[in-house]
Parts: sequence; structure tokens; C-alpha cells
Amino acid sequence: MPGAWLALLILLTGAGLTFWQARLAADRANTLAASHLDATHERLVKELLARTLAAPPGPEEPVKRWLSGVFASTLPADVGLRIDTLDRHTKSPLWQRQLPEQPAPERSLRTEVHGPGYHWLVTTAPADPSWAPAQRAQTRAWLAGGVLTVAFAALALILCRWRARLYQTLARRDGANQQLLRQLAALQVEKTVLRQALNDAESRSRDLVALSGALVCELDPDGVIGFVSPQSADLLGQAPADLVGQPFTGHIAQAEGSTTDNFRRTLAAARNSGEIERLDLSLRHADGRTVPVTVRLRATTAVDQALTGYRLTALANPFAQQSG
Repeated sequence: MPGAWLALLILLTGAGLTFWQARLAADRANTLAASHLDATHERLVKELLARTLAAPPGPEEPVKRWLSGVFASTLPADVGLRIDTLDRHTKSPLWQRQLPEQPAPERSLRTEVHGPGYHWLVTTAPADPSWAPAQRAQTRAWLAGGVLTVAFAALALILCRWRARLYQTLARRDGANQQLLRQLAALQVEKTVLRQALNDAESRSRDLVALSGALVCELDPDGVIGFVSPQSADLLGQAPADLVGQPFTGHIAQAEGSTTDNFRRTLAAARNSGEIERLDLSLRHADGRTVPVTVRLRATTAVDQALTGYRLTALANPFAQQSG
């Protein structure tokens, strides 16, 4: 797998760092444990000296009971204490609590305490015979470091696998993109050809409209002019910009109030039949005269057959009589 060397590098680096951290943790744990034991031993010895000076055991009071009273509430749970007398050779201690039978010499602290009527040896050691703070610290360090190292190595493997799959996907998509680019180039050529054909068709349509001399309009469903050809200047004496946005019926010359109604009925007929409808009417010229025209119109619809408007042509009728 490409990049798998990264997981191996993480494993080796993690093992080295874990080993170094475990050594540091062990040294630090030993130092702290030794300092704690030393401070506890010194405190117990001072407390014993203070009690012997303040209230030494009486001649009739057993030493063991007196020592129990001294250390009943001051002896920590993690430290053992034994007091031996050095005045006579005996294997039995004067008093002992929480101390293993054979404490490790390297973990024990001893101090001689003597005064009028007594000569004692105070020994303190860890209460647990398997006391090993360095070993516990190393175990925790190795456990934490091992878990993190394995986790990061596994994550690196997953990322390498994901990277390989990503490169494969990118390679496939790059091939697909190249194919799409070729198709796009072909479509651009086709678009250029179609645009040229559209421009030719539009130019031809404009030429035909200009040659026909007819006024061409597009109306919305309410009969309002949305587009009008430049022939409006010749036929009505008005520029196209003056006619856009005005109702077409506003330019129809009224004849006994029925011409506008006939135009609306023709719009309805075109809408219902979908065919070209024809109507003769007169339009008002800008100079006040009327211009007889022959109107042809057709309704336009959307894909869902909804009405979108009308297309209309108005051609001057030379056989009708103009009025001024």
C-alpha cells in the first residue's frame, strides 16, 4: 500500500518516545517516593522525640502501649513503622505496625533514638512489600504510549488507504473530465454552427419583415404590446419605444364602438382554435388620420398549453379608404 512506511515510522517513533517517557516516569516516581518516605520517616522520628521529651513512658506503663498511643493517629497508611531496642539483643521489636516481616533494605530508613532510659532504632519502610512506584509508572507509560502509538499507526494506515482510493478516483475522474472536455469542444463547435444558423435565420426574418412592409407585434395575454417592429414608424408615425407597454386596442380607430370588440373576439377565437385569425380594422396614425390594415394573429402557448400571448401582423390595406 503506498505510504504504508508512514505507519511503520509512527510505530518506531512511538516506541522510542514511549521508552524514553517510561524511563523518565520511573525516575520521577522513584524520586517522589523516596522523598515522601524520607519526609515521613523524619516526621515520625521527630514526633517520637518530642513525645519522649514531653511525656515519656512511666516506669509502670508498658512501652508498647505508650508507643501505640504516640502513633495511633499519625502513622500514614502507606508506611510501616518498627521500633527496636538496642539495650539488649532481641529479635522481637518493641512495637511494630504495617511493616513487612522482611522489608527490603534499599527501601528502609533507620534512625537511632536514645535518651535517659532508652536506646531505640526506628525503622520505616513502605507498608506494601511489592511497593514498586517505578514499575507502576513504567507500566502506565508503556500502556498509554502503546495505545496512542497503535492508534496513530492504524489511523495512518486508514489515511494511506483512503489516499490511494482518492488517487484512483481522481484518476478516473480526470479521464472522465478529459472526455467531457472533448465533448464540450464538440458542443462548442456545434453551438457556433447553430448560433450562425440562428443569426442567419434572424437576419432572414428581419429582411422578410422589412420587405413585407407589415407591422409585427408581440402581445401579452392582456393584449399589451411587448415588442413592435420598426415598421410602426411608417404605418403609425410612432417609434417602437413609444408603443411598447401600451394596449394594442388603444391604437385602434373606433367605428361605432364595435371595432375594439371585434378585435377582442378575434383574440379569443385565436386562443380557442390555435390557428391564424384574420381581421380588417383601422389604426390611428400619429397625425390623426386612420390607416386601414389587415391584421393576422395567432395565440402562443407554453409547454403546458398555458397562454403566453399573441403574435400579430398588420399590413396596410390599399383597397380600403383612408380617413383624415
